[in-house]
Parts: sequence; C-alpha cells; structure tokens
Amino acid sequence: MELTGGIDIKWHKIGKMVIDARGLGYQKPLIMAEEALSTTDDGIVEMLVDNEH
Repeated sequence: MELTGGIDIKWHKIGKMVIDARGLGYQKPLIMAEEALSTTDDGIVEMLVDNEH
C-alpha cells in the first residue's frame, strides 16, 4: 500500500500496519497517520518517527 508522497507502508499477518515516517518534516507523519487510520477498521497502526527535524 502507498500513502501520499510515495511512502510505503507494510501490513503484517496479524493486522498490524507499520509506517516508517523517520526523516520526514513536522506535518507529514500526521497526514500519513490520518490516511492509514482511515483505511482500516481494526488492527494496529504503528508509526516510526524521529525528532531530527
């Protein structure tokens, strides 16, 4: 699956979505989280972020 800006996310067999948003600016991870949550009814959404920016 691909979110805005060509960022790939990974689905695991247990219904877990992992989004790697490390290295992205302030608002991009928020937008990605909103998109990911809107695409699923249940499961786990895990987002990786850093504080370098």
